[in-house]
Order: sequence, then C-alpha cells, then structure tokens
Amino acid sequence: MELNGLSLEGLQEMLRLVGQQEQKVKELSSWRARIRWNGGFKCTAYIRRHMLKADEPSDLAGVDVAPNAVEYLLAALGFCVAVGFVYNATRKGVRIEDLELSVAGRLENVLKFLRLSEEGSPGYGQIELKVYVRAQAPKEELARLLGEAIETSPVAQSLIRGVRVSASLEAVD
Repeated sequence: MELNGLSLEGLQEMLRLVGQQEQKVKELSSWRARIRWNGGFKCTAYIRRHMLKADEPSDLAGVDVAPNAVEYLLAALGFCVAVGFVYNATRKGVRIEDLELSVAGRLENVLKFLRLSEEGSPGYGQIELKVYVRAQAPKEELARLLGEAIETSPVAQSLIRGVRVSASLEAVD
C-alpha cells in the first residue's frame, strides 16, 4: 500500500531495521560533503553520488551559474521540513494532495561578508518559512504536522539551536 508516494510497508521495514540495528543508527547520524573550488566563486559539492554546483550572483561578482551557499541553506531547510511534514502525515494516514514551501531570509549585515564592515553578523538574522498545503485533514492537524516537522528536522534544529562549527587547515604541496 502507498500513501503520499511512499510505500507504507517500506517505511515500516525501515523503522524496524533502524530500531534494531545500532550500527544503522550510527550510519544515519553522520553526513559529509566534499567541496572543490572551480575558479572564481564557483564550487562543486560532492555528496554521496550527487554533485551540487554553487556560485555567487553577478551582483556579488559571480557568474550566477548556480545558487549560492545562503540560498542552499534556505533550500536545505525547506527540503528537510517538507520531508518531515510528508513523513509525519504519512505515519498518521493523512493524504497530501499538494505541498509547497516558501523560505526567505535576510542577512544581518552582508557588508561584514564583504569585509566592508566589522559590525554584526554576516549570517541570517531570521528565516521565514511558509507552508502551502492541500490535504485531507483539518487545518489544526496540518499545523500540528508542521510543528512536528520543525521539531524533528535536523536542519531546522541545527539552525534554531546553533551548531558548533570547528575548522582546521592543512596546507598541501
């Protein structure tokens, strides 16, 4: 049986396996990406068997051949909340007919990124997420599903809680 494009039997099997295998939990808890510079402001990220291109818009001296990192951050939040919303709806038997998310943010001080200011933060000060959904459930139930999606979203919770970032450098010949 399928709901929202997901196999209910497949979901149950995944949950059973993850619940029984400590090694699988460890595997699903660690993620990585490798980023390679391609000249100018262009980069390529290698993630599992996938590649993502990034560049800056022409207003920031890029060629604008791909989204930039702060746009990917917004997209990552939207992707993660959408997946969580669908997962929780499916678990509760709620059929989704249409789902779209709009994610927007405003950087606190882009001048700091450009080294034209030392004030404030170059990061997002606030991100707004709006969900448009048509589903076979009352609005209150859909609002609960959204709350659960945000509460269990690794990306949303990383942003909300603030994650420690450590960096190291290795100069190569």
